[in-house]
Formats: sequence, structure tokens, C-alpha cells
Amino acid sequence: MFLFIANILFAQNKISNDVQVVGPYQPTISDAYKINMLPKIVDTTKVESKFDYSIETKQIPTGYLLEPIVAASMLGEPLTKLYHTYIKAGFGNYYSPMLQVNYHVLRSRVASLGVNAGHFSSNSKIKLSNDEKVYATTSNNYITVFGKQFFNKKTLSGDVNFNRNVYHHYGYDVNNDSSNIAFSNYKQRYMLLNANVGFKTNNTDSTILNYNFDLNYDYIQDINNFYQHSIKFTPSFDQLYGKTVLGLNSDVNYYNKNQAIDTLQYLLVRLKPFANFAGLKWKVKMGLNICSEFYDQLEEYRLYPNVYMHYSLVQNILMIYAGYDGDVEENDYKKIISENPYILPSLNVKNTYRNINFYAGFKGKLSSKTSFNLKGSYEEYKNMYFYVNSLTPDINSLTVDSSLNHFEVEYDFVDRYRVYGEISTKPSEKFNLLLKGNYYYYNFMENLDAPWHKPNYDATLTMNYNLRSKIILTSDFFVIGKRYAKSYNPNVEKIKLKEIFDLNLGIEYRYSKILSAFLNFNNIAASKYQIWNYYPVQRFNVMFGLTYSL
Repeated sequence: MFLFIANILFAQNKISNDVQVVGPYQPTISDAYKINMLPKIVDTTKVESKFDYSIETKQIPTGYLLEPIVAASMLGEPLTKLYHTYIKAGFGNYYSPMLQVNYHVLRSRVASLGVNAGHFSSNSKIKLSNDEKVYATTSNNYITVFGKQFFNKKTLSGDVNFNRNVYHHYGYDVNNDSSNIAFSNYKQRYMLLNANVGFKTNNTDSTILNYNFDLNYDYIQDINNFYQHSIKFTPSFDQLYGKTVLGLNSDVNYYNKNQAIDTLQYLLVRLKPFANFAGLKWKVKMGLNICSEFYDQLEEYRLYPNVYMHYSLVQNILMIYAGYDGDVEENDYKKIISENPYILPSLNVKNTYRNINFYAGFKGKLSSKTSFNLKGSYEEYKNMYFYVNSLTPDINSLTVDSSLNHFEVEYDFVDRYRVYGEISTKPSEKFNLLLKGNYYYYNFMENLDAPWHKPNYDATLTMNYNLRSKIILTSDFFVIGKRYAKSYNPNVEKIKLKEIFDLNLGIEYRYSKILSAFLNFNNIAASKYQIWNYYPVQRFNVMFGLTYSL
């Protein structure tokens, strides 16, 4: 085979021995790769270590000395400095001087004593609708002495008050010839002496009997020597039994007043037992109002339920409530002249009986700084009184007074619906605002053509702002809806009194803690409105004054 293969090889073409070199020779060495294997010794013999230990405990004697700790003391804020005397004096247009003096003893844990006195008058003339200016002076003088004595969980209090108020019956029917009008009883003066004494407990534990006794005496006399004595005694008691509070509110009211022909005596006794029940979200009060009236020779008894309940829909945010009650409203001489000082001398007004008073509403908070209350009610009255201009100059006069510058009352049975709303907000300690109002609807009246001098709505907006405790701004705006007055003109069915819009503004600048100046603007719009028929009020008036504390 070798010979055969060699023969074949030699039989090929002759191979050329020429070599062509393209570039110089460059020798290279391939990369070396390290062996990553480490040597190790494998020992098949295993040795296990075993050991044990223990701790011997021994008490080391130690000694500890107790050192007394001083009780922590609470350091409160320093008490605000008090001034025992406050004086306020001012003067305004319409020749209106004003003076107010208050005195009070400083802080005491055992007693409190003070005196308040003041004077305000306005020596003005007011223009009537016929452009005649009439003398319309008013005056108010008062002095009050009050005090309290503090015992162990009991308080004894008392005060004595004297008021002297003067008015002039300046309004009259301008359609009559004023030159022929004799203004009988043109000037009126009321003097009031009042004394009160009270004694009550201050127990914070409701399981202990709490009581409160108040005794009140009033004496009032007018320029015509008509007088009225009144004595009121008001005891009340309450105590917690288990989860129920039982109590009794009561009052005894005695009146003695003279008239030109006879002396009237009247006694009213009220007993109001009640029981209060409460749960986590609800509260119910149930009771009675037992009224007993004693005239000279008459006796009358009335019984009214007294129920109130509320429920919290959202704790501390929204609450609904409802109630039902009734009462006897005393229309004594003091109450009547505080409403309308231009009444007939010695006018005697019957009591009003509120037979039904059903109300329901809800109240709560819109935010942490804003709260509201909305309530609707239905009321049924007997002997509701309404002021009308009187045709007589005196309660016992048989003559006719065409001036119509005194008022008497007329009565009627009345069904009245009322809606009350209130919202208050206090965005900061320096600013607060209150808006409240009423809407009235007189549904049923048997005898009268209209609820004389009663508005169909009223509203008040009050604002206070404290600017860095230096400038204090106060403002109030109130409106009173349309009203009607009785007409004696056969051609006029009733007299419509205009709506009332009144804006007042007060500014006080505190120069220091003891001295300040104030400026008050009243009836800024200079509205010429009438509270009572034929009696327009003063228009724009301003008062400037100073206050001083010492």
C-alpha cells in the first residue's frame, strides 16, 4: 500500500517551492487559565466539645435612704387687677346728658357689695307729620344697692332699687286742630321702689336637696297718685333619686292696687312639680303647672301640662327638641308701663291665658365656632291685649279726647303661629356676630280687625369687634315689619304703620385700662318711624363721652 500510495503521489504535478511573504512574523502566546481549585484536607474523625457551667448567687447588702419630696405647687396666672369705681359720662344732641356711676368692693371670699346709679334725659322737640315740633322730654334716674354673703355652700343675696322715669304724651292726631286740643295729663311720672332678697344652696352633689328662696317687693306710683303694691315669693326644690331628678317650682304673687273708685286685690299661686329623666342622648322633663287665682270674691283654677324632650341625633352637633305647656301671664302695672309708658293713668289690664303652647325645633353647631337654633310654635291665647289710642283722657273720664295721645287696650282670642331662628358665630376672641328673628302669623281673631301694633316679623343683627383691645366696635341693625293701628275715622279702615329700619353704631377707644372715650350713633339713617301710633321717634342722634376707672 505504501508503494501504491507513493506511486500515486509521485504521479501528481510537481509542487513549487517558492514562498511569498506577505508580512513580518509575529509570534503570539495563548492566554493562560488559572486553576481555581484550592487544596483541602478531609478528616473523617469528628471531635464534639461538651462543657457545663453554673452561677452561684450571693446577696450583696445595700442601704437606701428615703428623702422627702416637696409637693408640687400650681402657679396660676396672676389675677387681673380690679377697680372698684367706674364712671361713664356723655352728652348728645337733643340736649341729652348721661351719667353712670358704679361702685363695687374688690375681691372677697365672704361677701360682695356694690352700688349703681345713673341719669339719662333728653330735652328735645320732635317734628310730627304736620311739621309741628312738640315738646318730647324724657328722663330716667335710678340707683341700686346690692350685695351677697357667702356661707358654706349657701348664698344670701339682696338688692334695693329706686327708679324715677318721666315722659310727656307728645303724640296726637294731627288731623285735628291742635289749637283746640287740651292735653290732659300731658306729663307722666313713674316712681318705682323694688327690694329683693334670696337664699339658695350651692351643692355640686345633685343627690343632696337643693333649694332656692326669692322674695320680691315692688311699689309703683304715677303722677296721678295711682299706686300698686306687689309681693312675690318664689321657692323651688330639686333632688336626684337614682337616675331621676324630682323637683318643685312654685310662686305666690299678691297685688294690691287702687283706682279712683275701688281697690283691687289679686292673688296668684303656681305649683309646678316636675320629674327629669335622661339618657346618653336624650332628656325628658314631665310636669304640671297648677294655677290658682283669687280675686276679691272670685276663685279660678287652671291646670296645664308641662312637657319637654330633646334627642341628640349627632352628639354635640345636632339636636331635635319639642315641648308643650301653658301658663297665666300676669299683666301688672309695672309690666304694662315698661312696654308702653303712654297708657291711660291707672290702666288695669286683665291677665292673659296661654292655653296652648306647642313648639318643636332643632339646634346644633355648623362648626366649632358657629351655632344655630330654629323653632316653630303654635300658641292659643285668651285675653291677649293690644294697644289702641284712647278716646278718653282718663280711665274714668266721660269726655272725649280728640288728641288720641293716650293708649288703652282691647282683648281678643288669638291663634298665633311663630317661627324663630337664631345663628351666632365667633370666629375669634375678638369678633362675634348674632342674627335672630321672628315671623308671626295671627290665624284667628274673633273681635279685632288686626293685631294692633303687633308686627308680622322682626329681626336683629348684632356685631362686636375688638381691635387689639384698643378700639371696640359695636353695631346693631334691627327691622320691624308692618303693623296696624286702630282708626276712629269712618273713612279709614285701619292705619298702616311703616316698617322700621334702624342702624346703630358705637366706637370706643381705650387710651389705657382706666380711661377711654366713646362715640355712639343712633338711627344713622334718620328714619322717621313710629313705635306707637302718632308717636314718631327721634331721628339721627349722636353721643360723645368718657369712661374712667379708679
